[in-house]
Amino acid sequence: MKDKYIITKQRSKTHRKTTVGWKLLVQWKDNSTDWIPLKIMKESYPVQVAEFAVANNLVQDPAFYWWVPYTLQKRDVILASVKAQVRNTTIKN
Repeated sequence: MKDKYIITKQRSKTHRKTTVGWKLLVQWKDNSTDWIPLKIMKESYPVQVAEFAVANNLVQDPAFYWWVPYTLQKRDVILASVKAQVRNTTIKN
């Protein structure tokens, strides 16, 4: 929490946009587990990770604070674009 802000040249505070040091424990279907960096999880499963952060009260942490609200606000748009992309790759032209 002490590294939550960056002081800019104009002496104003901005949020630090980083996910360094965060890993999530993922349990696979075969019950094996792996620690996956947050950066990879955020890019692969943005909505699921954002919902996980809200459910576990992680939104105030610096690694989640700057992207979770935006992702949840744009959830429907993100899911629609993913569905459209999957649909386009499965249709034979």
